[in-house]
Amino acid sequence: VVRRTWGKEGHFQNGVSIRTVFLLGVPRNQTALPLWDRLLAYESETFGDILLWDFEDTFFNLTLKETHFLKWVNSSCPHVKFIFKGDADVYVNVENILEMLQGQKSDEDLFVGDIIIHAKPIRRRSSKYYVPAFVYGGGLYPDYAGGGGFVMSGHTARRLSSACQQVELFPIDDVFLGMCLQLIGVKPSRHQGFRTFGIPRPSAAPTFRRLTPVSTKNSRLF
Repeated sequence: VVRRTWGKEGHFQNGVSIRTVFLLGVPRNQTALPLWDRLLAYESETFGDILLWDFEDTFFNLTLKETHFLKWVNSSCPHVKFIFKGDADVYVNVENILEMLQGQKSDEDLFVGDIIIHAKPIRRRSSKYYVPAFVYGGGLYPDYAGGGGFVMSGHTARRLSSACQQVELFPIDDVFLGMCLQLIGVKPSRHQGFRTFGIPRPSAAPTFRRLTPVSTKNSRLF
C-alpha cells in the first residue's frame, strides 16, 4: 500500500527525486520464517527496496534498526539531501513535506517532527515504555520526536550516525535519537503538520452534508 500511495517513488516538483526503502528485522515467530523468507525474497527481487538485518523485529530492537539505518545512509547514500523516516502505518502528505523543505539547506542541521519536551521516564512496570532507574536515572528525557515520523537533513543524518556509536543503546528508539541529537548539539524543531496525538477519529458513518468543500491546502504533513 505504501508503495502505491505516499511512498511511491519518482520525480516531483522542482526535479526532486524520491527513493523509498523499508527497514526490517526477522520475525519472532520461527514457524512462519520459511514462508516469510520466500515472500521477502520475492518482494526484494521485485522492488529492490528492502533493508534486512539479522535481529528480531521487536519494539526493543527498534533502536538497533535506527543505528543500522543511519550507518547505511552514511555509507550508501552519502549525498542524500533530506530524509523522511516514518512508520509504515502513517500517511504522509509528500507534497507538503517538499513544500516545507523549499529553501532549506541540506548541508545544515535540520530535524523536524512532533517534538516531545519535558517527558519523564515511566517507572510503571506494566507499561510498554517502562524504564527502570538503573537504566536511566535522569529526571527528564532530552527533547525527541514522537513516534510516526520525522524529517532530517542528510547532514544531520551523517552526524547522527557518528553519535550513535558514542551513545549507549537505549530501549526506546525515539528517546535514543533525542540523546544523540543532544550529543551533537542539535535542537529538534516542532512543526504543527506532524501529529502523533490528538488526531480526531472520524465517525463510522459521516454525514457528508456537513462537509463544506474548501480550497485551502491541507497543512498536515502526515
